[in-house]
Amino acid sequence: MKKSNSLIKFTTFVLLITIVAIVLVSGTYARYTSTASGTDTATVAKWSFKVGGTDIAGTTEKTGMTFDIFSTLKGADATTAEANVKTKDGSMIAPGTGGSFKIALENTSDVTAEYRVVYTIEKNTDNIPLEFSKDGSTWSKNISSITQDYTEIAIGAKADTTTVYWRWSFEGSDSTDYKTTQTDETDTTLGIKGSAASVQVKATIEARQVD
Repeated sequence: MKKSNSLIKFTTFVLLITIVAIVLVSGTYARYTSTASGTDTATVAKWSFKVGGTDIAGTTEKTGMTFDIFSTLKGADATTAEANVKTKDGSMIAPGTGGSFKIALENTSDVTAEYRVVYTIEKNTDNIPLEFSKDGSTWSKNISSITQDYTEIAIGAKADTTTVYWRWSFEGSDSTDYKTTQTDETDTTLGIKGSAASVQVKATIEARQVD
């Protein structure tokens, strides 16, 4: 019986040694092996949009840009040179004056962008009778009529906003009996007030990525 147990133990030991030897030897056999790996890195496309040379991308809200459109002072047709009104840092207007302007834009992003321009009158202390136009011939006292809807601008492209025309409207109605189509009386009242009467126009540029 002891011989039988010893034989079983010996046989088991031999089998274990054999299995270990097979495993160790099998690792030395030549074989084909292949390994492949890959990585992909992405960076975020830059967002940058310049208005009048100033990058507005860092602002936390839609950029409201108060600007001096009245430095474009011309005659009533908004194109003829005006030599009969004293200028004061480009901010003096009078009946019979006008002008035109546009805003320089640049898409310095890595994506195609689009922009729009919303115009508002921030203050008009004494109801100075301004009119606005997109073509210089059709005029409106409603400044929202010149708002420019979204317009696409390519990557790296420069563009100007649509030209806007403005003028001091000197036709309308007031209490002057002998010139019912002129606003002479109202205009004269404004002229007497001088710099105490003022108007401020605001342009808001909204730029966004094109989907």
